[in-house]
Amino acid sequence: MRYLVKYVIFIVLMGVCTSLMAKELHVKLEQSEQKFKQLEAYTLNDYHFAWHIIYMDIMNFYSEASNGKIFKLPSNVVFRTSIKVGEATKALSKKNEIWLAKAILKKEYFWKGMMPPSSIYAFTSLRFVEKGDARYKAITELKDINDMLGSIDTMAEWRLWFYATRTDMGETLPYSYKKVGNLHRIRFASVNSFSCVYHEYFNYYDDHGNFVKTKKLKEYSIKGCSEILI
Repeated sequence: MRYLVKYVIFIVLMGVCTSLMAKELHVKLEQSEQKFKQLEAYTLNDYHFAWHIIYMDIMNFYSEASNGKIFKLPSNVVFRTSIKVGEATKALSKKNEIWLAKAILKKEYFWKGMMPPSSIYAFTSLRFVEKGDARYKAITELKDINDMLGSIDTMAEWRLWFYATRTDMGETLPYSYKKVGNLHRIRFASVNSFSCVYHEYFNYYDDHGNFVKTKKLKEYSIKGCSEILI
């Protein structure tokens, strides 16, 4: 219950942020520039995996660190699978689901984030099944995602890459994509409702998600907006 109450508070605040962002965004795209879809809207055909993956899902659960260092799986843990791509040859058992979750329950694990104002951490796990092997496996390092994707050359792969490399829950998500020369140009556009500032900029990346350069487009304060303090 403690996890749930704190989580609801956070979601309400983020809902306010999303509402403000939706009202403010009026982005004009260039020719051949494409707006990103939600990650769950992409199918297996939208990925060009370097590995022979036939199924992938993304699962979330919550945990609280003891002294900020040691994480334990709550006895009443709830696993929420938010994204499913492809088809697995068999269902994942509860026992194996717990085993895969414990494998990433570490301080150094890359795909987790604190959910203010609580000390709860949201863990995200990418699980997959490869052709000819019915076993479920889980990504444990960011490098594994890079190896799995190989060259990041589709919008689905870029959307997944930014999801995996996001460092905090309130970080701006990519808005649109365009290939420019040998670089991948990503437009970011959002309203930060905690500071009431609109940001719009281009970031350029190479084929493996390495940042190359940025170009600022717009930045201004939103009239009639009140900062959210938590």
